[in-house]
Amino acid sequence: MSNLETHTPEDAEKGLEFERLVFFSDAVMAIAITLLALEIKVPEIANSLAAQELPRAVLDLWPKLLAYFIGFTIIGGNWISHHAMFRMIRRHDRPLLWLNLVHLMLVALAPFATAIVGEYGNLPFAQMLYAGGVAIMLFSRDVTWLYAAYRGRLLDSAIPAGYVRRFTLVELSKPAVFLVSIPLALISPWLPIIVWIAAPVIYSMAGRAARVS
Repeated sequence: MSNLETHTPEDAEKGLEFERLVFFSDAVMAIAITLLALEIKVPEIANSLAAQELPRAVLDLWPKLLAYFIGFTIIGGNWISHHAMFRMIRRHDRPLLWLNLVHLMLVALAPFATAIVGEYGNLPFAQMLYAGGVAIMLFSRDVTWLYAAYRGRLLDSAIPAGYVRRFTLVELSKPAVFLVSIPLALISPWLPIIVWIAAPVIYSMAGRAARVS
């Protein structure tokens, strides 16, 4: 008898509920990424001056364009990690739903924080607010993962324990990168930005180190 034939209506219902959880998470992150672009407004210039003023006006948008690039990378990277996490999670319960919902609430706030740093990115407070907000957002995802992975309670039993440990270490390194960037804002406004842009490279190095260890 095939596995399909042994599935009960209750199993099918639980599978549908799990798919709804994943689809809802994907939708929230997709909307958050879309909202990032809405902060980039087309310059308003009189038609008679457009030929002379438009190039300068577009160049003046570079802080918001840079914030968009960083914000897109962070939310996109968060989606990749979230996707990898839920590929290993096979069951869910009410606490997991609430933990994931808290994470999505923070994801939905990311466009606001990105807009702040895009408008006032030269101010230490704006940079510290952004870095702190991203760190909390990423850590909330890690809390969801730690709950699911504790003693393998909600994970696929076929996943090796060593892989779970390495995945956990790499994911915990991600909010740490943004926490480290917070005090750098007091030294130079460019230092946190360099760290944020370099974050994917840092994550990749952490992943390679975890595979070696």
